[in-house]
Amino acid sequence: MSINIKGIAEYRDTIYRELLARLGEVERGQISQQQRQTDIARIREINKDLKQIEKIYRQYATFQTEAFTDFMAKCLTLTEGGYVRTKFLSDTTSNTTHYVVSSKETREFLRDHIRTREDVERFFRADTPRDVTKFTEQTTYPFDKSLRIKTEYERHPRLKKAIYEVMSIKANHGEISEEKAFDIVLYRILQDNLKKSDDAYFQKRKRVQQS
Repeated sequence: MSINIKGIAEYRDTIYRELLARLGEVERGQISQQQRQTDIARIREINKDLKQIEKIYRQYATFQTEAFTDFMAKCLTLTEGGYVRTKFLSDTTSNTTHYVVSSKETREFLRDHIRTREDVERFFRADTPRDVTKFTEQTTYPFDKSLRIKTEYERHPRLKKAIYEVMSIKANHGEISEEKAFDIVLYRILQDNLKKSDDAYFQKRKRVQQS
C-alpha cells in the first residue's frame, strides 16, 4: 500500500489549524457546555491523529546525521550555491563527531578560529549565524514538536521539499537505503536544474531569432 507523505503533510496542516481554533474556543470559554464537550472530544481525536503522524515522520524522517549533512550540503549547493559540510571532533571522552553545514566563506572562518576541542565546544554552545546549521547528534529529525519542518531547514524551500521527497522514497521503497534515497532526490534536482537551463537557453535563442 502506497504511503502518501505529501497528503499526510497536508492533512497535518489542516487538523493542526483546526486544533488551534478549537483550543482557542475552549480557552476563551464563550461557548455552550455542549459545544465545549464537542470541542474537547474533537481535540482528543486530533491529538491521536497527530501522534500517528509523528510516528510516521519519525520512522521515515530520522536520518543518520553523517549522511543527512552530506545530502543537505549538496542539495543547497545545487539550489542556492556555495554550501559545504565541515566535520569537527569534539568531546574528548567519546570522540563525538559534530557537523556544520555552512557557506564556504563561513567554513574558512571556522577553520581559522576553531583549533581545539574546547573551541569546538564553545562554538556549538554559542548562537548560530543564519548561514550555519549545527549537528551534534548521531541522528537528525528535521521536524519540531508541532510536526513542522524546523526553521533551519524551512528557510531553504527546495531543501524542505527534498526532505519530503526522501521520506516518500523511504516509505514506499523499503528496499532502498537511506543514502540511495538521498542520491535519487539529488539527481532529480540536478535534472530540474538542467531542464531550467535548457529552457532558458531556448527562450533566449527564440528571442534573438525574433528580433
